[in-house]
Amino acid sequence: MKKIELSKEQTDKATAILKKYKTFAAFSKNKEDAYSFTNIIGIKICPYCNIEYVYTVYDEKKKPVVRPDIDHFIPKNGNTGNPSLQLKLTNLIPSCFICNERLKGSKVFSQNKYLHPYFDDFDSIMKFRININDTDYLNEANFQIVIKSHENADMNDIKRAQNNIEVFKLNERYQFHKNEVVMLFKRMKRYNKGKIKEIEDLLAGENNKVTDLQFMFPEKYCEINNTSLGKLKRDIIERYL
Repeated sequence: MKKIELSKEQTDKATAILKKYKTFAAFSKNKEDAYSFTNIIGIKICPYCNIEYVYTVYDEKKKPVVRPDIDHFIPKNGNTGNPSLQLKLTNLIPSCFICNERLKGSKVFSQNKYLHPYFDDFDSIMKFRININDTDYLNEANFQIVIKSHENADMNDIKRAQNNIEVFKLNERYQFHKNEVVMLFKRMKRYNKGKIKEIEDLLAGENNKVTDLQFMFPEKYCEINNTSLGKLKRDIIERYL
């Protein structure tokens, strides 16, 4: 959801691994290097959906347990594929099985039609909002989670983002996470302005100063790429608190 930004050290280490191979198949068969690669990239949540975890896990004996899928943003095979990109760092997207295998599958992506996790920032183009149908907004049946464009977003970027939303079925999938919104709304209701002022006054003499609700609503400051549903939670807090 946020553009993936790698440090020079991450880029150099990941590229060094890829340079050892002539084909992606050979690279992916080497479990040690494939795990090292996704571990270096370090993304914990799928950049396509911001829902599913994609962390790289080793057991207590340092043996590989699970790692993300690695999606080729631009296909490496077929009539529309580009074999020269099969080992290009920015064409390899650590992602979840649902987004990569189940939803994207063999669909042909290009930067002209879809947002690219390494070059585009979904977060600055689209935002989560709530359509409330009834005064009882704490009932999941009475609202919908929707994804809208930012007012100043470029129209072409919006169209590409909407293509991503359609392919990865974000509108449909996010409806299963209404409970997270209800929990946020309940917290907002409890911590009204008066209550927040009480807490600020209570802690005013302490070294731990409450700053901009960071203790009551830490999701507002979360790292989206490392937090499941991080963008949803942050957008809801910023809009409705």
